[in-house]
Amino acid sequence: MKHASNGMRTRIATWLAAAVLPWAALSTQAQQTSAAPNAATAKVPIGGKFALADASGKLVTDKTYIGKWQLIFFGFTSCPDVCSTVMAEVAAALAELGPDAARIQPLFITMDPERDTAERISEYLNAFDSRIVGLRGSQAQTEQAIKAFHVYSKQRQTGKGYTLDHSALLYWMKPDGSFGKLLSGDSGGHRLGSELRATLLQGHAS
Repeated sequence: MKHASNGMRTRIATWLAAAVLPWAALSTQAQQTSAAPNAATAKVPIGGKFALADASGKLVTDKTYIGKWQLIFFGFTSCPDVCSTVMAEVAAALAELGPDAARIQPLFITMDPERDTAERISEYLNAFDSRIVGLRGSQAQTEQAIKAFHVYSKQRQTGKGYTLDHSALLYWMKPDGSFGKLLSGDSGGHRLGSELRATLLQGHAS
């Protein structure tokens, strides 16, 4: 992060500090939407076609990472607490997995393409783990991805513009691109890493 601006360094320090706080300190809305529902009771398919771009502008679709497990999170870099906490936990889980982490592709899909430029997303994610690939698209492309994964997202006006109320769920996708399960974003890095390792050993989503 040596090229990061002073303002971004300050924000990153704040994000990382927030990541170690108990989830009880997060907003009530975030807590209400962070619990992972039972995938077995889902009435609609989760996941589907999307076409977005990575930091270099390269097209990334739902087929790009076929052959690898995918850990997908929808968020935005201006998120005051939830996104930084989840990204810190994903980074901790990758460290927990060691070499097995190479079998997983973590993805961060911005829900705020208006403010989240490719450079901003890269700077944000590199503060956690450079293996997390950030994706963005047009508003229409973003909405298509949000719809495909049935992500809860609602724009809310604030005194300084707007923010997004959203769920804190991680989408665990199988190597064939099909949906595996939903993971709660508040489980902690060690627990998340252990859960992912167990699934990798099983060879399928439990």
